[in-house]
Amino acid sequence: MLLYAAFAGFNCGKCGKLERSAFPPEVRSQMTRNSALMGVGALVLLVAVLGLLAALN
Repeated sequence: MLLYAAFAGFNCGKCGKLERSAFPPEVRSQMTRNSALMGVGALVLLVAVLGLLAALN
């Protein structure tokens, strides 16, 4: 679910789907950085959970 949230599009209640190109370059780079960090966090969380499950067995 975190991986989906990291790379999902943006929806506005009034306007509908928003494209990344509608944002200024500074905001787009921040969005890309935050998406990558959230994706890495999701993978780290997955590895931690799998490691915990392996340690408990």
